[in-house]
Amino acid sequence: MHQVDDNFIRKLFSGKYIFAVIGASNNPAKYGFKIYKQLKDINIKVYPVNPHEELIQGDKCFENIFQLPKDVDVLNFVVPPEISLKVTKNAINKGFKIFWYQPGSYNSEVLALHDNLNTKVIAGQCVLLESMKISSK
Repeated sequence: MHQVDDNFIRKLFSGKYIFAVIGASNNPAKYGFKIYKQLKDINIKVYPVNPHEELIQGDKCFENIFQLPKDVDVLNFVVPPEISLKVTKNAINKGFKIFWYQPGSYNSEVLALHDNLNTKVIAGQCVLLESMKISSK
């Protein structure tokens, strides 16, 4: 697996990378809401992905990763491991290279999909906490 260092994480928040939040939500109590809002608040271009919503926080929501614009760099997962597994398989086949799994969104089966691949994986670190560290400096 290709873990990344803090410098790479800082680079992701530079504004040059475009995110998609798998499991974005309109429910303020959910992390899919908080993460999507935080990325927007720090001026990161971000797309919401949720098959059950048409709009997320006023933005057009994509049903799946196949509908996303081609410029997405980072897939951020805020869904249960079973959904992460399915989406990750499709994303690898589609050529995505940077995968950020929120705590609780992955298991060993999900991470094993990245074995022997040229992908970057962040697993267990929270976008909210990491982006707050960066923006507070």
